[in-house]
Amino acid sequence: MMQQKKETIITADRCNDVLEVLPQTPTVLHVRKCITTRGFSGIWDGSLPPPQIGSDTFGFDYFASNLLKKYPFLGADQEKAAISSFEEFERSCLESNRRIYHSCKYNLLAAKDISSIARKIRVVLGDVFDWDIAEAGFSHGPGASTRLRRRESDAYFKFRGKPETTQYNMPLAVAAVGRIPLWFGEIHPLRQTDMFHVVPGCRITTVPKNAKTDRTIGIEPCMNMYVQKGIGSMIRSRLRRVGVNLSDQSHNQNLARLSSFLGLSTLDLKGASDTVCYELVERVLPPAWFEAMKRCRSPRYVLNSRVHTFEKFSTMGNGFTFELESLIFWAIVQVCVDKTFGSLREGRTVSDTMAADRLTAVYGDDIIVPRACADAVVELLNFCGFTVNLEKSNLDGIFHESCGKHYHGDTDVTPVYVDEPVSNPDKARLFANNIARWSARMSKTCPSPVYSAMWARAYKHCEQWHETLAPIPDGVGDDGIVYPCFDGFQVLPVRTARVPLDHSHGKKHKWSGESKIPVLDMGQPMRMKEDYQHGWYYWTWKQVELDLSSRNPQDIPFLLRQLNTVKDTDTFVSDLLSKKGLRRSPGKNILKACERKWVKGWTNSWEPLCVNSCA
Repeated sequence: MMQQKKETIITADRCNDVLEVLPQTPTVLHVRKCITTRGFSGIWDGSLPPPQIGSDTFGFDYFASNLLKKYPFLGADQEKAAISSFEEFERSCLESNRRIYHSCKYNLLAAKDISSIARKIRVVLGDVFDWDIAEAGFSHGPGASTRLRRRESDAYFKFRGKPETTQYNMPLAVAAVGRIPLWFGEIHPLRQTDMFHVVPGCRITTVPKNAKTDRTIGIEPCMNMYVQKGIGSMIRSRLRRVGVNLSDQSHNQNLARLSSFLGLSTLDLKGASDTVCYELVERVLPPAWFEAMKRCRSPRYVLNSRVHTFEKFSTMGNGFTFELESLIFWAIVQVCVDKTFGSLREGRTVSDTMAADRLTAVYGDDIIVPRACADAVVELLNFCGFTVNLEKSNLDGIFHESCGKHYHGDTDVTPVYVDEPVSNPDKARLFANNIARWSARMSKTCPSPVYSAMWARAYKHCEQWHETLAPIPDGVGDDGIVYPCFDGFQVLPVRTARVPLDHSHGKKHKWSGESKIPVLDMGQPMRMKEDYQHGWYYWTWKQVELDLSSRNPQDIPFLLRQLNTVKDTDTFVSDLLSKKGLRRSPGKNILKACERKWVKGWTNSWEPLCVNSCA
């Protein structure tokens, strides 16, 4: 407990160190106050001032409000909150089952909507279910089962020992094992009933989600999961025929970026996997498909050593839940699009149909629809028992999010989440790299000198582990330091760990000795060729941080603010010399003199600033 508390304080202080250089808006100040006073609950308890959509500081506010949103702080009972939500969703499914049953029996409009959804799904799946096709997708899941722990979840353990299954799934389990002679020989049964250990259903547990609550999942019996994966792969392949690719999130992300320009709404559901009620699935699936899914699902669950009967059809953790919910949401969206824009029979052309389809996207519970039919989609989702998450859904405006990407207009403001302690070399390096990626994304459309200072603050926590400072390009992992690109300038580390005293072009270099801190190279401005002749500048992160945090014009020059505007290099450096009380050495090149003065005068207090000329 003491170790966890210490790691939490270290992580929070390092996050606060980064937040210190942001514009001090009410949102940023609130988060910093929660960190400094150790009142971490203020980050997620609703008292945090929301970022102002449309403001110039939205990206910084959104970054600050989400930075520690997923960190598992001590004192917050995330598991209890998750179990409470799970039980609430079960009660909601019970109400939905009753509502759908009675509405379809006595309400013609409701029956028509359910029938329309079923018709859309039948077009995708067909009326016949083929177990031979499903068998091609049979496989064990990557996680734990009711028999095996997470660390024993590889194939070696899952194909050994006595598998577990539910009673209703027994015939499928026998057939699946019999198709693999090696597996069948491993079990070596005396009687068919002795091949498997029969369990009532899945086991409910929790996994981390955010600082406020965990996420509940169902750990399935291994043979049930083995068969469920085959059905899930069948649904996934059939959805691709209608343009829904559940292996690629880029379509949703691109539409989210263009939502404010194309008039689209992004919807996110609350507990979508836990609110797929049994009655809805029975009404909308073709009978053969429903029977196949019913046979391999877990009808009951074990929670706190007690067995309960499900009101939902399946949980997150089931092998086909994600594909099933995506199929249902796609059908709901198509029904609402037809109702809003008219069907083909009512004069809707094929080109209109294709255009509307291109402007809709479904990936799990991440839904994107034209703004004109968003209200109809929300209404039908509510009737089917689903709840729209108003915190993450955006029916209009310029902020939209989908599939992990967040856009303010066309600016990617996807925040950085710190969900583990930043208290070792790997986590410190990951933290710095994520800050670098966020800063590089933001600087493309919202240039600001703050980004380099943020990365400097995050990067300095890696300095104590010198072996982790190797530079790597982005996209190849986090085994080294990612150096970002700020506003057209590529940040590059100096190739040597020593500080150059004489950096003139075409002459032999002189070195000042060893330095463990790599120097920041803002290199040649890639956008402005005419600036090449005026030289380039080297400075260290400590100096960038000092300049941006203190805002003191007497400190090492305002290079980030003036780098793109300086034209007369000699005059510029002369001004710097006069501000620091240094003189130009007679008969010496002004840049070299300035360079040596900086190295000799400031090495003892911080890393040297080196100015070099191309001339």
